[in-house]
Amino acid sequence: MAAQGEGCAVSRPSVATRVVGHVFERDVGGLTGEKGRAAAAMQTFLAFSVLLSLSYVTYYVLHPGGGFGPLIAFTGACAAAYVLVILAVRHGYQLAASLIGLTVGTVQIVWVVHELGWGSGLHLYLIVAGQLVYMIFTEAQRVFRWLFLFVAAGAFVTCQVAFPATGSRYPIDNTDLNWMFSINAVVALALLFILATVAQLRARESRGAEALSARRAESLANTDALTGLANRRPILQRLEQLSSRSVGNYCVAIADLDRFKDLNDAYGHACGDVVLATVADRLRMQARITDALGRWGGEEFIFVMSEIAVDDAVVTMDRMRAAVGQELIPCDGHEHHVTMSVGVAHANGRARAHLVVKDADDALYAAKFDGRDRVRSHRGAALPMRVMSAPTDLADGDGVTPRGTLG
Repeated sequence: MAAQGEGCAVSRPSVATRVVGHVFERDVGGLTGEKGRAAAAMQTFLAFSVLLSLSYVTYYVLHPGGGFGPLIAFTGACAAAYVLVILAVRHGYQLAASLIGLTVGTVQIVWVVHELGWGSGLHLYLIVAGQLVYMIFTEAQRVFRWLFLFVAAGAFVTCQVAFPATGSRYPIDNTDLNWMFSINAVVALALLFILATVAQLRARESRGAEALSARRAESLANTDALTGLANRRPILQRLEQLSSRSVGNYCVAIADLDRFKDLNDAYGHACGDVVLATVADRLRMQARITDALGRWGGEEFIFVMSEIAVDDAVVTMDRMRAAVGQELIPCDGHEHHVTMSVGVAHANGRARAHLVVKDADDALYAAKFDGRDRVRSHRGAALPMRVMSAPTDLADGDGVTPRGTLG
C-alpha cells in the first residue's frame, strides 16, 4: 500500500521552476494598464539601446586606427539581441523581456568599459538604469526593481574603481575619450531628465485617476440608479446645511405618483420603472439649478428649495405637477397618463429639518385626501384631521397609509 501511495504521489515543481515559469509567462490577453505602460517603456529603452549600439558600431568601423573587430562583433550582437527582445515584448513577454534587456545592457556596458576604460563614460548609463527600473517593472514586480538597482550600483562601482581610465587594447586617444565621455554624460543627463518628467506625469495621471474614481464612487453612493436623481443621503445633507442657518428660509416639497401601485400590479415593475425614470426626467427639466431634487423612496420625490417663499414654492410645484401629467408616457406598446400629488412646507425658522419634512408629508396627505393631482401647502395652521381608516380610493395604490392628526 505504501508503495502504491508513493507511486501516486504528485511531484511539486521546485521554487526555481516556478520562478522561471512566472518570468516567462505570456500575457495572452494583451498588455494593458500598468503592464502596458511598463512594456511601452521597455520598448523605448530597447529602441534607444539599438540606436546607441549601432552608433558605436559605426564609430568603430570608421575609426582610422582600425582593429575594433571584437568590439564591432560584440556590439552588433547586442543590438540584434535588443531587436529580439522588442519582439518578445510585442508578443506579451513583458517580464522576461525586461529582465533579458537589462541584463544584456548591463553586460554590454561593463564589457565595453573594461575594454575602453571608464573614461569613455559608458558606465554613466548605469545611473539611468536606477530610474528606469521603476518604469519597466510593475509594482507587482518590485523585487526585480531592487535586484537591478543593486546590480546597476555594483556594476557602476566596478567600472569606476576596478577598471582603468583608458584601455590599452584599442587605438583611441585621450581626445576621443574626452569627447566620448562628454557625449555620454550629456545623453545620460538628458535621459534622467526625461525619465523624471515621465515619472512625474505618470504620478499626476495616477492621482487624477484616483480622484476620478473617488468622484465616481461618491456619485454612485449619492445617486439613485433607476432615475439618476439624488438619493436620501445628499438630500438629508442639504437639509442639514439649510437648517443650520439661523434664518432657515427654505421649503420642502414631497411628491407622490397617484395610484402607482395599481400601475405596477397591472403592467409589472418593468413598466413602473419606465414611468419613474420618465417622471424623473420631466421633474429635472423643471427644477431650478439651486433646488435639490431626489428620489425619496418608492414613487415619492422630494424637493428642497432654498431662498423661496411658500407661495412661490407652491407655484413651482404646481408647474412640475402639470409637466408630469401633460403628456402620456409610452411603455411597451401602451401609454399611461400619470399624475402626482404634492405637499409643500416652509421651514419657518425651524432648526430641525425633519419637522419640515413631516409638515410636507402631512400636506401631501391632504392633497391625496382632496382628490389627488394637486398641490397643498402646510402653513402652520391645523390641517383637516386624518381619519384612522382612510377612504378606500385613497389607501389603495398611493402608498399612503392612515395616520393620526395631520398637524
